Amino acid sequence: MIQIYHKSNCSTSLSVLKLIKDAGKKVSIIHYLETPLNLEQLQQLLVLLNLPAENLVRKKEKIFQEKYAHRKLKESDYLKMLVKHPILMERPVVVKGKKAIIARPIETVINFIK
Repeated sequence: MIQIYHKSNCSTSLSVLKLIKDAGKKVSIIHYLETPLNLEQLQQLLVLLNLPAENLVRKKEKIFQEKYAHRKLKESDYLKMLVKHPILMERPVVVKGKKAIIARPIETVINFIK
């Protein structure tokens, strides 16, 4: 089973979801804005991604620019930020087994879901 952390009005997220379905894969959709990740879930996702929290942050988002861009941040700051403001999470994130990727560009998903 493949999981996708999905934002339903994001064109990239919609394209990745379609790609997964068109490949005939079963997919579990996680609407992370409706049911945000708690700290433990976020940490588990980062382990699957094998990335620091900073790499999961959308730094061009208005809320990041207004509240965080001017600050020197530690890993714990990025974690707290993502829990408090799930809109800052990069999307879509696709999980398969014990690995995950940030599905940008979309083509990265093709080999990942095989």
